[in-house]
Amino acid sequence: MLLATGAAAQSPIRVGMVYEVSAGDRKGYVLPSMHMGSPVEIVLKEGIRDLVAAADVVAFETVPQGGANLPGRARISNDLMRRPKDSGVLTDEIPAELAIRMKRILDRRDASAKGWDALLQAKVQFAAHVLQSIVKPLPRVSDDAAKWRYPGIEAWVLAEARRNNRRVEELEGVRAFAAWPALSREESVAELEQLVGRLEGDPDGSANDAYAERLARLLYADEHEAVYEQFRAGTCGSALLRGLCDKVVDGRNAYLAARIDALISSGRRTFAVVGAMHVAGPRSVLAELEKRGYTIRRMQ
Repeated sequence: MLLATGAAAQSPIRVGMVYEVSAGDRKGYVLPSMHMGSPVEIVLKEGIRDLVAAADVVAFETVPQGGANLPGRARISNDLMRRPKDSGVLTDEIPAELAIRMKRILDRRDASAKGWDALLQAKVQFAAHVLQSIVKPLPRVSDDAAKWRYPGIEAWVLAEARRNNRRVEELEGVRAFAAWPALSREESVAELEQLVGRLEGDPDGSANDAYAERLARLLYADEHEAVYEQFRAGTCGSALLRGLCDKVVDGRNAYLAARIDALISSGRRTFAVVGAMHVAGPRSVLAELEKRGYTIRRMQ
C-alpha cells in the first residue's frame, strides 16, 4: 500500500525492512535501498540501526559519494566508457536522426563543446551514461527541484556506520560497468533512444521524478516485488530493453551474492546494502544466495 501524501508537515517515515541470510552459524543481513536521496523525510528503524552498529563490515553495492576513499574511480570509469583510439566516433554507430536529437538536447541545455566531444568518444554501450552525465535539467516551473533534498536510506546507513566506527566496503563499485560491454549495439541504441525521448518529452525531469517517487514509496512500504515489477514495466518496456535489463540489472546479481557470501564466510558480521531492484525477481541476489545454501528470512 502506498504511503499517503499531503502538504501538511509529517513526522519522518520509519523505513528499513531487512533480510536475514544464514547458513549454519554464518549469518548476514541484506537491506534494499535506492541510490538517491528521498522525496520525503525518513529515518531508519531502530532495529536497522542496531544491526549496523553490531556489524563488522557495512558493505554497499556502491559506497555513496564521499563515503570512502576510493582513488581512481573516475579514471577507471572514464577508461571503461571511452572508445579506443582510431575506432571512429559514436555517431558512426547510431542513426543519424538520433545524433541530431542528442546534439539538439545538449544545445538547449547550454552544454559545452567538451560535452559533445566526450559523447562522440563514448563507446555505444555507455552512450546513455555519458549523455546523462552531461545534460543539465531545464529550469523547473515549480519547487520540485528540491524534492530529493532529504537523505535516502544509503545516506542514513552510512551515517550510522560512521557513528559506530564500522568498516565500510564496496560490493561492486565501478565493476558494475563490466555488465555494459555485453550489450549489443541494438540494445545500446535502444537505451540511448529511451533516454533521448525522456529528455525531449520531460525536459524539467518532473515526470521522471514522479516515477522515481512511486518506486521510493513502494520501497518504504516494503513492497519489494512491486518495486521490481514497476521498474521492469517503466524502464524495460521493449524486447531490446528487457534484454538490457536482464544483463545490467539481474545479470549482476550472481556477483553481488558471491561478494556477500565471501564477506559472511570470512567470519565477519556483514550488513549489505543493495538496490531494491536486486532483491526481487527470479534471479535476485536473495535467490542467488539460496543457491549457495543460505536460508532467507524476511525480518520486520
